[in-house]
Amino acid sequence: MEMTTMLAARKGVTMNITPDTIVAEVATTEPATIRVFQQHHIDFCCGGQISLADACARHGINANTFVADLHAATVTAGETSDWNDTTLTDLIAHIQHRYHVPLRTELPRLSAMLTKVVNRHGARLPDTLLPLQATFERFQHDLIDHMRKEDRVLFPAVMALEATRDAHTGGLERSTWIDQPIHVMEAEHEAAGAALATLR
Repeated sequence: MEMTTMLAARKGVTMNITPDTIVAEVATTEPATIRVFQQHHIDFCCGGQISLADACARHGINANTFVADLHAATVTAGETSDWNDTTLTDLIAHIQHRYHVPLRTELPRLSAMLTKVVNRHGARLPDTLLPLQATFERFQHDLIDHMRKEDRVLFPAVMALEATRDAHTGGLERSTWIDQPIHVMEAEHEAAGAALATLR
């Protein structure tokens, strides 16, 4: 990877993608583009040391259109809502729609990608890839279980409390029983953060 590309990745600068850019460099620098490569069955790993133009030519894809799709994938809509002024019910709906729903699709997709890499390169890099796979699979299992508990227990309880909002103070009626599931969720968040640190 060129030094300018590496610096851009470290500084969070969006990569300047052109038809001459190498496929693997795009996928490495802008992971959000991986889904686009997969949709068009373009190898961005071992066979990714070719230009986007060459890859598009091999797959009968218009290079300029494909580059535009890659750029679009790198654009993340900014958060415009002030969550301090919204209801807890709306915040919960946002969390579920923005994070829970996509994660239930993305985690299995990433697991399949990792399995493919391990099957191909695991024998050559067992000390790296096998622990990585084990950590990810444990992370995936724990995160899915965590989201299930939030969706089925914590979030409904929070919404029920909000529904009983005190009309005079605008506050939520105190219910100490909810402290325990909140503490459990917080502990699981910390555990997930530790797992992510290991994966990185």
